Amino acid sequence: MTRIVDDIVLDPIEVSPGRTELSLSEMGLSVTGADFGEAAIEGTSVRQQFGEVLVDRRPKTKTVALRLRVREDAEADLETAAYRLQQKVGLLHREGGWLRRDFHIGEFAGSLLCKIVGEVTLADFAGWQAGDSPDVTLTLVAGPIWYSTEVEESPLFVEESGRALVYELPETKGTAEGLKRITVTNKNSSGDWRGLIWAEECRDFQEGDTAKLLYEAEALTLKGGASVKSLAGASGGQVVEHSALTAGWLNILESKIVASGHMTHLGPRRIKMRIYDPGTSPGGIELRLLWRVLGSSRWNEGNAIVPTPLVGNFAIVDLGECRPQRAALGEQRWEWKLMARAPDGSGAIRVDQVYVLPTEQYLELTAPDESRGAYAQSTKTPGTILSSSPGSVVWSGMENVKTSNNVYATVSLSKNEPTSQYLQVTNFGFGLPEAVEILGIIVTIEKSASPSYIKDSRVSLVKKGSVQATNKALASPWPGSDENVTYGSASDLWGSTWSGADINASNFGVVIAATNSYDKDSPKKEARVDSVQIAVYYKEPIDENRVCFAQRSVELRWDGNYRENLEGDVWGPLVADGLQPVATPSALEGRPTRGIVIPSQGDLGELSDGESNKLNARVRTRAGYHFAREAAP
Repeated sequence: MTRIVDDIVLDPIEVSPGRTELSLSEMGLSVTGADFGEAAIEGTSVRQQFGEVLVDRRPKTKTVALRLRVREDAEADLETAAYRLQQKVGLLHREGGWLRRDFHIGEFAGSLLCKIVGEVTLADFAGWQAGDSPDVTLTLVAGPIWYSTEVEESPLFVEESGRALVYELPETKGTAEGLKRITVTNKNSSGDWRGLIWAEECRDFQEGDTAKLLYEAEALTLKGGASVKSLAGASGGQVVEHSALTAGWLNILESKIVASGHMTHLGPRRIKMRIYDPGTSPGGIELRLLWRVLGSSRWNEGNAIVPTPLVGNFAIVDLGECRPQRAALGEQRWEWKLMARAPDGSGAIRVDQVYVLPTEQYLELTAPDESRGAYAQSTKTPGTILSSSPGSVVWSGMENVKTSNNVYATVSLSKNEPTSQYLQVTNFGFGLPEAVEILGIIVTIEKSASPSYIKDSRVSLVKKGSVQATNKALASPWPGSDENVTYGSASDLWGSTWSGADINASNFGVVIAATNSYDKDSPKKEARVDSVQIAVYYKEPIDENRVCFAQRSVELRWDGNYRENLEGDVWGPLVADGLQPVATPSALEGRPTRGIVIPSQGDLGELSDGESNKLNARVRTRAGYHFAREAAP
């Protein structure tokens, strides 16, 4: 008998490693009926010269309806099965999840994964519990695509000496975009990466020397007096140099490959070059890229003028986009040229490598800016309280300041003994990272006095057990009833510098002293402190401002970007500029996929890209399907 559904697994371990996998069959439930929805596309019809076409084509989500029943031979009872199912549905309500469909089609047994993206409902449950109906319906709004449970893993691609790694993958199964994960490892123990560029092409794949993703500048056509020069740090040890730039634009490099002819790439291309400005100040040289279809009489001048970002070393410079479309007649051919000028009248420029990057899939990771570090606040109450000199009158009930509960630490002050000892409050139990930047400290004292002739004598922080010089005592009297009074601010460091270790220390805290301002003989005035809190405002560093450490990895994934930190744990996600990777289905057309990984010791901005790279990469994919039957051979 042909079975189309044997089991449904919620939160399968292969895609939900942090969740508990729940198999309906193992719970004693059978799927008595299943509707997995229809594969459908929505889009916008646009009228063209010859009829209409559907543009902006997007697969629609589908509604999966599962009719469930407790099997008579099940070991689990109805109450247990119902409880566990309700727990899982509650989690799916809150956080979403995945389902796996295990099935047989003839002799073929297979499994497919689907993302739960919308509403989850459990219907007819009351009748199931009461025994009036044997069935309950689980309905889920799921993504439009089924994904293979099998991971296709590429060989390990290795680049020992080049500055970038180019790889090629065989055809990808399926008819829908699948899931992809690219792991890139820095094998250079002496250099850390602060930037990473990744690009891939499949639909626009072209074979041959005229459609490469990477060219050495000296392999292209030199113009305007440019020449090849040896230079340390260059790929292959050579660069194209023009040492006599003027204030006017000069053409220094064209795209025609010396041994092969004009370029034949398909689709939009992002052109980046590894550039060296030997001048004395950034921006002393300006660059501009022009392009055209071969044979056109006009150059496209839409790309911006780009100043060199730094001097004295290499940088990867983005020169804009070219958009070579497929030739309607004849051979595919296009060209570009690099223009340069020195606004001050003289200068030089060196070009090492040229990257002709597809935008079909494109992503950049750059080092996080430390100025965008996470601002945070930590507020704590004290663990140790004592009364210390100077001052003559000792506080009583000091332990009461640990909590706000209308039970007080008190001191009674007279004309002859007007000033209290220090109420020294420390050991707040902060646990800040030692390398944080402390931005400000606020002390909040809940206090009152009776009658209100009590004033502050001293409010100062304690650092490494020593009372600091800055005194934040206020001139105003203490209130007659409990009131939270603050000292300092989120940007006030109280006249000192602080580290995370200073704040975490058990001898960090604050001293409080009160004084009786009444200058006549009278009954003693009582100062009361109900509670003390300290709030520390700080900024965490961005983990040494790096994208990828030496001997560590970066992962570019369909669901985000991650890196390994020094301890080997995954740190992330990293924010990327571009598209997250997907596995492009190409097996029906027999198209391979080609990709490029370009790491940089610079940040793709103001930091230079020196030294050489050693890297490897591995690609893992799960094929995507519109119909479950596609997964069967």
